[in-house]
Amino acid sequence: MRCNGCSYPLWNITARQCPECGKGFNPGEYEFTPGLVQFCCPACNQVYYGTDARGQMLPPEFACAGCGQPMSAAAAVVRIKPGVRESETTLRELPWIERSRLGFWRGWWETFKLSITSPRVMMRRTPPQSSWVSAAWYSLLSILMFMAPQVITVVVIFLIAAAAFAGGRVRGGMSLAFAGGTGLFVLLVAGSMLASLLLWIVAAHATLRLTGAVHGSMRRTAHALCYSTGANFIVAVPLLGLYLSTFASIYWLALAAVMLIEAQRVQWWRAVLAAVILPVLLGLGVLGVAMAGLSAATTAATAQAAQGLNTARFLTLGTTVMVEHAQQGAWPAHALDLRLVAGGAMVQNLVLEDDDVLLPGVTAGEMMSLGADAQRARIDAFTASLPARVLAVRVGRVVTVYHGIEGRTPQAGLWLLLRIDEEGVEIVSAPGPRTRVSLDQFERALGAQNGARAAAGLPPLPESVIDLKPGEHIAWPTESELADDAGVTPERPD
Repeated sequence: MRCNGCSYPLWNITARQCPECGKGFNPGEYEFTPGLVQFCCPACNQVYYGTDARGQMLPPEFACAGCGQPMSAAAAVVRIKPGVRESETTLRELPWIERSRLGFWRGWWETFKLSITSPRVMMRRTPPQSSWVSAAWYSLLSILMFMAPQVITVVVIFLIAAAAFAGGRVRGGMSLAFAGGTGLFVLLVAGSMLASLLLWIVAAHATLRLTGAVHGSMRRTAHALCYSTGANFIVAVPLLGLYLSTFASIYWLALAAVMLIEAQRVQWWRAVLAAVILPVLLGLGVLGVAMAGLSAATTAATAQAAQGLNTARFLTLGTTVMVEHAQQGAWPAHALDLRLVAGGAMVQNLVLEDDDVLLPGVTAGEMMSLGADAQRARIDAFTASLPARVLAVRVGRVVTVYHGIEGRTPQAGLWLLLRIDEEGVEIVSAPGPRTRVSLDQFERALGAQNGARAAAGLPPLPESVIDLKPGEHIAWPTESELADDAGVTPERPD
C-alpha cells in the first residue's frame, strides 16, 4: 500500500496523511491479496483480515470485538501479515507493465482481455506512477493491430483484381507502389491517432479539473483513456470493420468513462462528460465543415445552373434579333423592340434577376406583370424617346451595338449584343457565337473590335459602352465628328 502521490509506503500509519507528501489516503480504497493484510483497530490493536475479493474486511464496518469501538478500513492501521513480502500483498500489476517478465505479446493479450472484461480492476492494477508513454504505446499498437485485418483484406483484394486484369500476373512495380501507398496510409493514420489521443487526454483532464476535484494527475487520466483502446477490437472484422466503427467508438467511450471513474474517483457524469467532450466537439466540427461544404457546393451549383440558364436566354435573344433582322431587313430599335416581347416572353432574356431595372423606373418583374398592350405602350414610348440614329442602347443588362451594320448577313466577327454583369461582359457576335471577357480584358477586346468595325465602315465603340445604365444610349457620331478624328470617342449625351 503506497501513496498515490509519491509512492511512499503507508503501512503501520495511524494518521490518514502521507508522511512524505501530506496527501490523504484511505486504506479502504486499495486492493490487497485476500488474507495477507491485517486491519488493526486503532484503539486496541485487535487484528482483522481482509477476506473479500478486494482483500478488504467483511463486513466493511462493525464494532471492534476487543474494545467495542467503531471499526472500518478507513480508520484501521494496516500492516503486512508476518512472513509475507510487500510485493505479495497487492494484486499483481497490469500485464502490459510486466511484459518484460511475461513476454511482449502475452503482456498485450492479457491487458487487452482485462480491459474489455474488468476495466475497473484494470485501473486498480495500474500503478499511478507508471509511465503514460507506455500506456500510449499500448494504445497505438492496439489500433494498428485492429487495423491490420482491414489493410490485409484490401491488399489481397487489390492483388486478386490486378492479377485478373493482368492475365494472372501482377507487375512488381505496381505491387510495390500499392504496398508503399498502403504503408504510408497506415503511418498517417497512426500519427493522426496518436495526436488525437494526446489531445483527448488534455481535453478530458481539463474537463475533470473544471468540474471539480480529481484524485490523480493527468497521467492517471492518460492511463484510463489509453488502456481503454481495447474496445476497438470490433473494427478488426474484415470488410465490416468500417461499418462497425461507430459501435466501437461508443464502446470505447463507455470503457474510458468507467476507467476514469475508478482512476480519478469522480462521479459518473463527470467521467462521461470528460470522455465525450472532445469527440463530440470534433464531430460537430466535422459536421459543420461538411454542412458548410455542402451549402457552398449547393450554392455554387445553383449559381452555375442560373448562369447557364441566363447564358441560354442571352443566346436565344441573339438568335431572335438576327432572325428578325433577316426577316424585316432592319435591326430592332433596341433589345425590347421585338414582336415576341409581348406578354413578357423576351423580358427575362434581358436581365439576370426579376428585380433588375429594365427601363428607367420599371423592373423586369413589373414589366412581366403588365398585359401585352401595356407592355407595348411602354416599349413604344421608350423607342420614341431615342434619337433618329444611335450607336448603342441599353435595356436591362443588354446593350445593342448592331446599329448601322448593313446587309442581311452581318460581317463575321462584328459584335451585336453585350450583356453586362458585375464580373464581366458576354458578347454575341455575327453570325452568333458567344464569348465572355472580364472587365479588365474588355478594353483589349474592344480595341480589336473597333479595328473590325473600321474595316466595315462603322464608327468605333467607346469604352463607356459598358457604363451605360438601363434606358441610356450613345448617339451616332456626326459627319463632322467622324471627319475631324475617326478615332475620337463619341460623347455620351446627358
